[in-house]
Amino acid sequence: MTSSTPLPGLDSVGKSGTWTIADQHGQTITITGELLGLGSSYRPRHQNHPDTEFAPPRTHCSTCRWTEIRIFAVDSEEGNPGPLPYLVVKRGASAIPGEKDFVEWEGLVTGDEVLEKLTTRRGTDAFLTAPASRAASQAAAFDPGVRDAWQNRAVK
Repeated sequence: MTSSTPLPGLDSVGKSGTWTIADQHGQTITITGELLGLGSSYRPRHQNHPDTEFAPPRTHCSTCRWTEIRIFAVDSEEGNPGPLPYLVVKRGASAIPGEKDFVEWEGLVTGDEVLEKLTTRRGTDAFLTAPASRAASQAAAFDPGVRDAWQNRAVK
């Protein structure tokens, strides 16, 4: 696997810490705050490529390629970049040799904006993917702003 950065796992949900997150271009952001939630589409069993070790391009296998989402509450008093209370990190991960992980992050102002960032739109359809839904539901347990947005969401 060509990982851009080690990201905190399930054992860190609901806990505070300092994390440095790097993207595929070597840009980094360091934050201090609480990991509110995470979700992943990773599955431990290969699918859709019985004759190859790794999934070919455009072949779905959540063991070879998967999505990870993390939602952080950022401490504004710890010298963090910007005054935004939330940071959403999305990672397109790959275990395939030669492929790089794709990592992006965005600072957000409200719990409603966190859900909007996690919403997938295809034509007239809007929905939360399983990893986005799991990350948001975990975050709702730790943060009142995300909880309000989660409980009053229009998109399921």
